[in-house]
Amino acid sequence: MTENNQIPETKDIDKVMTIANDNTEKTASAQVINSDIKNDAPADSSSNASNLKNIVEALLFSENNPLTLTRLTEITNAPNEDIVNVMAELNKDYQTTNRTFRIEKVANGYQLYTLPEYSQWVRLLYKTSYHRLSRPALETLAIVIYNQPVTRPEIEKFRGVDCSGPLLTLLERKLIRIEGRAKKPGGPFLYGTGKEFLRYFGLASLNDLPNKEELGTFLQRRSEEL
Repeated sequence: MTENNQIPETKDIDKVMTIANDNTEKTASAQVINSDIKNDAPADSSSNASNLKNIVEALLFSENNPLTLTRLTEITNAPNEDIVNVMAELNKDYQTTNRTFRIEKVANGYQLYTLPEYSQWVRLLYKTSYHRLSRPALETLAIVIYNQPVTRPEIEKFRGVDCSGPLLTLLERKLIRIEGRAKKPGGPFLYGTGKEFLRYFGLASLNDLPNKEELGTFLQRRSEEL
């Protein structure tokens, strides 16, 4: 994918987004030893802290997407405070036993993440071509982050160059999304960030972003780690 591609028309955008979804979505697969296990959670699933700790770990291990506190509460019937506490205990256990992963609060939920120092080995496991974001893409992303929702002409006014290529790259990676059309002549697309952006950079919310002066360095570092 080159940086010189033009932003496609509406139908092509839809096609790009569909392809991106097909290429990036994963289905969680958990091996269940007891085939007779029931789908409904036991009524006493949160009867003691040790059991809750194992249950929460199993849920996080089996899900590829962030699990919200609300969802964890629905499944375990445990209070929010208890769930937060057992996740903190799990992270302490992982650190004490020198495990290669941690529970992270990301995209308004919780998810197991491999530590950055092992990312290069994980990429080899999946044998997928990996391309770090280019500087133009990172610059474009930074503009979208702090000015969203923002149109392509507004982004190009900031950068002073054509941004069709970087925008297409960011759309394909689902780091930005189309949030509608601006009420301006021609109805240009409005771009913003979504949950996949938060997941990609390991952020709980946009409030965790550094200030504008430090954003470029932060995005570059995180892109290299992933």
